[in-house]
Amino acid sequence: MIKSSMRVLPQKQRRAPPKRGAGDDGLTFDGAGIPAHHDIAKALHKELLSGAWRPGQQIPTEAVLETRFGVSRGTMRSAIMHLVRAGLLARQPGRGTFVLSPQFTNSFTHFFSFERKEAEAPITYETVLLARATIAASAEVAYALHVQTGAKIGTIRRLRSHRGEPFLVEDSYFPGKLWTQIAAFDFSVRLLYEELREQHDVHFLSSEEYLTAEPADAEVALLIAVPTDTPVIRIERHAFTFNREPAEFRISFGRSDKFRYHARLR
Repeated sequence: MIKSSMRVLPQKQRRAPPKRGAGDDGLTFDGAGIPAHHDIAKALHKELLSGAWRPGQQIPTEAVLETRFGVSRGTMRSAIMHLVRAGLLARQPGRGTFVLSPQFTNSFTHFFSFERKEAEAPITYETVLLARATIAASAEVAYALHVQTGAKIGTIRRLRSHRGEPFLVEDSYFPGKLWTQIAAFDFSVRLLYEELREQHDVHFLSSEEYLTAEPADAEVALLIAVPTDTPVIRIERHAFTFNREPAEFRISFGRSDKFRYHARLR
C-alpha cells in the first residue's frame, strides 16, 4: 500500500469549501461536497504524477481508499470524480477505476512525414475506405488479438493519399466485442481512437510497433502505385486498452521512396 503524507483534519478543523477555480497542479475544483475531497484529490494526483500507478493500472478500490484516508464513501467518490473529469482516471463499470496515459492518437501523421524540404508545407492527406468486413481470424491475427483462430473479428482496409498520390495501405483488425461498437463507424473521417474515447469510453493506452522492409505484393503495389516487389515500409501495430487488453492489430504498408517513418509514441 502506498502511504500518503497528507493529514486528514478532524471535522471541526476542516476549512470552508474552496471557491470555484483552478486547484493545484492544474486541476479544477467546483467546491461542491465535503471539503476533504479537495485535499484527497490533490494527494491522489501527486501519486499519479510520481508514477505510483502506471497508465492502464487499476487504482485501489474506493473501500480501500476511504479506509486509508479515514473518510466516507461519498467524499472519496467526489475526490476520484475530480480526477476522472480532469482526464487522469477512467471508471469502468464492474471493473474499477484505471489510470489514463497522456492522450494516445492513431493519426498516421504522427508517424509518417512526406520526404520534402523542411521549409515546405506539412503533409495533407485523404483517406478512402476500401473494405469493411466481419471475418474469421487467421492464426496470425488471432494470436495478436488474443482470440481463438477462426473467431469472428472485424477488419477494415484504408488507403491514404497525399494530394492525390497514394502512399499508405492500412489493414486493421479488431476483436469481435469491440467490432460490434464500431462496425458502422465512418473510418474515412474521424480518428478512430478519438471516437472510441469520446463516444464509447474505450481508451487506448499504449502500443507496440514493429518496423520492417519487404517487397510489395501485387495488390499493395497496385494500390500505392509502385512496381511489384518494390521495397515498402511494413509497420505492425499492437494497440492496447486497460490491463494490456488488445484492441487493434494493424499492418500498414508505406512507400519508402517518398515517405519516411517517424516514431513518436507515448
